[in-house]
Amino acid sequence: MIPKYGHILLIEDDLDLATMLIDYLSNFGFDVSHAMSAEEGISYYKINKYDILVV
Repeated sequence: MIPKYGHILLIEDDLDLATMLIDYLSNFGFDVSHAMSAEEGISYYKINKYDILVV
């Protein structure tokens, strides 16, 4: 089992790029949440704790 290294909030409107990044980061043990817009990302940020924000 891969240990979890942190929780990332990814804000990206290109679904293909977001999917690639989520797969890549998850393979390294990161838990990734994805928002399609800045507004959605702000909503996620207000209710969850993230270690890294990728825009």
